[in-house]
Amino acid sequence: MLYMTIKFFADVNSKKIYTSDPSSVSTLENSFFGKREGQTLFLSPIEALYLIDVRKAICVETNTNKEVDFNFLASKFLENSLSKYFAYCAWRERGLIARDLNFQELKNYNRNPVINYEGKKLETYKIKSKAFFYKDSLIAVLQNSKELRDLYLKYWFGQYGLYKADQKGSVMKLDIFETIFLARHFGLKIENYSLEQIFKIAKSHISDFEKFYQIYEDWRLNGFILKTGFKFGTHFRVYFPTQANYEHSKHVLEVFSKERSQIIYRWARAIRVAHSVKKTFIFAIEGQKKEIKKLLRPKYTHFVLYSRKNGTIAKPTTDKPSYLMLCLSEFDYISGKILAGAIEECKAFGLGLVLAIADRESSTTFYLVNRINIPQSNYEYYQLEWFLP
Repeated sequence: MLYMTIKFFADVNSKKIYTSDPSSVSTLENSFFGKREGQTLFLSPIEALYLIDVRKAICVETNTNKEVDFNFLASKFLENSLSKYFAYCAWRERGLIARDLNFQELKNYNRNPVINYEGKKLETYKIKSKAFFYKDSLIAVLQNSKELRDLYLKYWFGQYGLYKADQKGSVMKLDIFETIFLARHFGLKIENYSLEQIFKIAKSHISDFEKFYQIYEDWRLNGFILKTGFKFGTHFRVYFPTQANYEHSKHVLEVFSKERSQIIYRWARAIRVAHSVKKTFIFAIEGQKKEIKKLLRPKYTHFVLYSRKNGTIAKPTTDKPSYLMLCLSEFDYISGKILAGAIEECKAFGLGLVLAIADRESSTTFYLVNRINIPQSNYEYYQLEWFLP
């Protein structure tokens, strides 16, 4: 807590904010604000705004020698939106330390968690039955046979009979992903279209279908079961090979395009729905691991974060940082490329990633991103959860 009135100076021409007053320097440094050079302590614009707004500090502009306010400082020193400030403020107000990101001061801290998802290589065989494909609904239908029921019960491909009532009805329905997958890997024959024609139809109906299918195929070949995530606002829901009861999935999966951007509030809504029904939110960034690694360049993230250690607040002078933070607002757009770049930065320094999203009331929600390891997979996957620092 700062009890004295802090006074510092802003030089608009040199873009420097600083104080040389011994008591101010000591107080700020002890609270982990700024960077000291000799007898002078330099503040970042975000730190200065926080001190004016929350700690009632006084800022004097050097050219006029007059006190300036929050808006003056923000307009002269901030290049982008206030989302970085809101995120910094929310972290600091929890008693935690956030510092401006300086890659030269970081090393590998080996604190980048990886969660192992145990898969199981899918056993394939030749399907004898033939399907009829309906291009308007992107559904393939197969006639009743024991082979189809076995395929449904053992691997949970398609819907045999009626939904949640497989004892009723006499045909098997396959969605577009299942149709193509079974044609490719189980030799399924389609009576009225070739596989190439079906793939072309799918791409005309579904934007980025090929990218979605690659992710679907990767999970399925590793033994996971993917069904539609429509009810939860995501692309897929996921079942593990070890799950004996398929009534309720515990995970949902969203695919991010590397180039195409998506507005934050739509993405956050899907996460909220997943959490409200107690499902883990997983996202995939299309492109293989070696392609994702090419995205690393400074810098996508904004702050280095210190969290808690054994119930006490971690300090830059004695403790390791825990995360890097990427700050966004609810109206920002984010692409897989930006997200992958932020994740690669975290991997390079062995730190976790915190996404901080500020809404239009300036309230900030934090999300923690953890890497997922699936044996034999060439793709990058991440688990995202709501995070209370």
